[in-house]
Amino acid sequence: MRYEPHSTIDFGTGVTGSNPATGNALEVSGDHVIIGDQGYNGRDGRVFVYKWNAGNLELHQTLSKGNGLPGNGWFGYALDVSGDWLVVSTTHQTGWASPSGAEGGVECFKRNTLTDEWQWQQSVIGPDSASTDEFGLCVMVSGNWMIVGAPYRDNPVSNCGKIYFYELVNGVWTYRQAFQEDTPTASNTFGLAVEIDGEWAFAHTYAGAAGNGAMLCYRLTAGTWSLHQTITLASPISGGAFGRPMRCDGNRLVAGCSLRGSNFGLGGYVVFFELNESNQWIQTDIKSPPMLLSQSWFPNNLAISGRFIVAGSLFSDRSNHRTADYDPAINGSNGDGKGRTVVYEQMTDGTWATHPIQIPNLNFEDWSGSSVAVSPDGEYIYSLAFGTNVRATMRLHVWKFAKRQIDGLSADSVSA
Repeated sequence: MRYEPHSTIDFGTGVTGSNPATGNALEVSGDHVIIGDQGYNGRDGRVFVYKWNAGNLELHQTLSKGNGLPGNGWFGYALDVSGDWLVVSTTHQTGWASPSGAEGGVECFKRNTLTDEWQWQQSVIGPDSASTDEFGLCVMVSGNWMIVGAPYRDNPVSNCGKIYFYELVNGVWTYRQAFQEDTPTASNTFGLAVEIDGEWAFAHTYAGAAGNGAMLCYRLTAGTWSLHQTITLASPISGGAFGRPMRCDGNRLVAGCSLRGSNFGLGGYVVFFELNESNQWIQTDIKSPPMLLSQSWFPNNLAISGRFIVAGSLFSDRSNHRTADYDPAINGSNGDGKGRTVVYEQMTDGTWATHPIQIPNLNFEDWSGSSVAVSPDGEYIYSLAFGTNVRATMRLHVWKFAKRQIDGLSADSVSA
């Protein structure tokens, strides 16, 4: 299977200086590609909506937060889309609580089906918002339900975290339930990653001082969410931070173990799960990156659509690539922070094939792979580089399926 470069989109100069992230949120919905740029205008933030037109991606709309509160809210830090609803975090938003400071929030937009434009509808805040909660640091939506993480919630102990469920009722996102771990633990940052897909929802926890990581799985029954299963690695890894990130699609679940090894020096794992007949999520596979990625934070981000999974690694250290996987003529000179994108494809026998994607002419600290996405049919792969040219500008890389190799012959169908 081979993907070839299709196009790149540059977003201009972003934030420079200390902690100069410009954008790391990317989602695909139909023919829309939606990108968050939380670093814009002193981290006030904005969201770009691109749309496919005659084989080209064109800017369709630019969104800003609708709550009228002060800037520096990091609007666009995280986002998700389901149907006609787009939810966008303002994770550092102030003005909701007293004392105020980074309590966070989520801005909700609905697509007008006549104009095909997203219109602001509502601000969602935690029912118990407090300073430094960073409510919305991670937010996901599926159908009529939204899950929001507030990982730096300090009640009852510092940075123990909390998650919240909201239901769409008569066009209004309405608070329903909240959960913490049975024993809230300092620095577990419960809710640092969340996911929701139909009747299933998941939240990451560092799971204590060892930092092995776990996913708490919740199930929706008769309108109520309850804890269903605690998911851990079959062979836990100390300090692995398993469960961050995570994505689910139907009966497939994929999660990262991105801090594998001391100071994430061994490159991490992608871990695959499937739902069995007893409605338990069972680990079916675990894969190292297809090249040695020292200090790579692999995977930093995941996307899933059917039998295609995409993993991004923004901190990839190119100086540690094996020669067979790394072509300096394509990827530039050695250095760190260039990033990497990998496609996994589930084959007919259930196994996962690995397809590394190389981005031409990466630079030091481009941080490609900060966010990734895949079209529903696997035809297009997207990777966001939020630090292009030493973190001063953001760039979207797009690849298009070219051909598949089958027994020495090529096939031009992505579904071959």
